[in-house]
Amino acid sequence: MSKKIGNRIIGDVEMSEDRNRKNIITDLDSNVFVEAGAGAGKTTLIVSRIINQLKDKFLPEEIVVITFTNAAAEELRSRIIQKVREAVNDVRFSEEERSRLSNALNHMDLMNISTIHSFCLKLLKERIFDAKLPMDVELLEETDGLKEKNKFLLFLF
Repeated sequence: MSKKIGNRIIGDVEMSEDRNRKNIITDLDSNVFVEAGAGAGKTTLIVSRIINQLKDKFLPEEIVVITFTNAAAEELRSRIIQKVREAVNDVRFSEEERSRLSNALNHMDLMNISTIHSFCLKLLKERIFDAKLPMDVELLEETDGLKEKNKFLLFLF
């Protein structure tokens, strides 16, 4: 029997939606891929997972969340910070868990929540010499790339 959790297969039986969501939130030691349509609850699911990771044993710098847009990354970061603030005072969590969450709140800037492009750029900048890139390498937004392409085409003709 296999079950799919995010992008992982476990057995061969189709997992119920509730069970799949529960595993995403509680199976903290594996990577997950969450794909669903608008309004399906992806953000809530991801925020719950991250709260559990932070109160369990993970540090903010050990968590990577990749989104498709900068707006989605900022929304996710904002919701995570809001929920961590709430969780710090949640008496349902142990003193140790609330302490971990409080510490995490002070280091949220170390959590990598970004688009795939920004994440890859960060990795390249960490290994800039190995990648043989100029020190001032930067990510071109789509409109910037179009401007650069047009400049190049004007130069050619």
